[in-house]
Amino acid sequence: MILFVVLLIQFFVYVTSFPFAEIPQGPLKGQFLKTVNNRTFSSFTGIPYAEPPVGNLRFELARPAKKWNGTFDATKSHPICPQINNLIEGSKVEGDEDCLYLNVYTPK
Repeated sequence: MILFVVLLIQFFVYVTSFPFAEIPQGPLKGQFLKTVNNRTFSSFTGIPYAEPPVGNLRFELARPAKKWNGTFDATKSHPICPQINNLIEGSKVEGDEDCLYLNVYTPK
């Protein structure tokens, strides 16, 4: 019985360690972060909002992201869209065409 209670407590600690949100494509798991003033906020990063504009979708209108199975891990960043830093002479293009992702931050 004690083992069951300990496991149950561990489960609830794990579940409440991450913020969750629901969008039309499916559920999201984010993370709690803190500001420099020690205020906690929810962070959801790398949420796809459209299909990647590569291959036959290149130079076409954006198509909404497809639904996913399970919970999307919105704790990882994705590449920026291609760009060049004009302030640094000789800088190269950085980024990736597969860059249609959102980062969402909300108060806890």
